[in-house]
Amino acid sequence: DTSRAGDIYCTDTGQSSNNGLTPATPKRSIQAVMPLLTAGDTVYIDAGIYYEPDTVTISCSSVAIIGKDSAATVIDFNDSTVASARAIIARNLTRITIQNLRVTDGYVGIWLENLDTSTISSVRSDTNVEGFDVSLGSDGNTFSDLAAYGSSGVGFYLDSSNGNIIDGCIFAGNILDGIWLVT
Repeated sequence: DTSRAGDIYCTDTGQSSNNGLTPATPKRSIQAVMPLLTAGDTVYIDAGIYYEPDTVTISCSSVAIIGKDSAATVIDFNDSTVASARAIIARNLTRITIQNLRVTDGYVGIWLENLDTSTISSVRSDTNVEGFDVSLGSDGNTFSDLAAYGSSGVGFYLDSSNGNIIDGCIFAGNILDGIWLVT
């Protein structure tokens, strides 16, 4: 949309004390932006490397998380252990958009549980245990132009979910499987 109402900004040179409501006052971390979200908001994440100290949890339906592109906007969790379970996580939500990001060195790049009618596009997952985990009744979603490389597990895991579209994706160089479908 052309309205800036509800838009939130994040740059790797921003400040945690900023309000994130204008391009001139961006937040520094993606984690700091998540509590500000309300339905209809868009988060713009500028190019840069974001060393997130913990899991990034999206807890509001009808929001968009948009990076500059999947080569320039990098979220590096720097901890792929099961104990930390670091990932971008969305649970029990609808109408989420995640696009133009690269997620690296986490437990799962993008982890979705019971997420419906959402769009995940142009996201690259590198060297996570799993690239993308979609499960527990995540129905009617579109996954396009995704890439998962170098996962020590599965590139794309889809379990107990229906009516999803997977288009134009590459899952290669993963230790177990590229795609693992479970019914």
